[in-house]
Amino acid sequence: MAKISPLQIYRLLPGTNCRECGEETCMAFASALIERKKNFEDCTPLKEEKYVTQRRQLIELVTPPVREVVIGYGEKAAAIGGEEVMYRHELTYFNPTALFLDVHDGMSEKELNERLGGTKKFSITRIGQELTLDGVAVRSESSDAAKFGGAVLSAVEKCDLPLVICSLNPELLEVGLEIASKKKPLIYAATKENWSEVAKLALKYSCP
Repeated sequence: MAKISPLQIYRLLPGTNCRECGEETCMAFASALIERKKNFEDCTPLKEEKYVTQRRQLIELVTPPVREVVIGYGEKAAAIGGEEVMYRHELTYFNPTALFLDVHDGMSEKELNERLGGTKKFSITRIGQELTLDGVAVRSESSDAAKFGGAVLSAVEKCDLPLVICSLNPELLEVGLEIASKKKPLIYAATKENWSEVAKLALKYSCP
């Protein structure tokens, strides 16, 4: 995907230089939009009915080909995807790869609690950058609803990081979602066999 220029965006803006977005000019807002320092929602005049066509065109222009997915809420939410290029040198990567710890319902209670308890302490330095965990993936290994539900509950109670609920069985996924949906977990995984049921769960529980 070719890099979008500020001028391409500017042509779709109202051009009022109203400063309601916090920028001095519409051209400055266009540049901030490319750098993702601003959102198209920050442009108040663009919400007017007369700009509906321009607004739609702007959304199509700035929306990345790989959709951004946000897991969890608040400061600790993990954003993945949302990239515009295949290689970083072509532009940049906006969302670093998220690091999730894997736990499963086949673990003993002691092992599970130790792993979950260690999420706050985990840290590793790579090339001068300190890396910490972004979330926890809870996987169904036993295919037992009670065991899986117990593992998800432990993750909810003992960890304040975003979660991924992992199973290919939609019924087990719903067991996990009934417990953890308020944390807005990522649902894994949709396949060609179960995608319809998984899509319904995503809509029902408002989870990605």
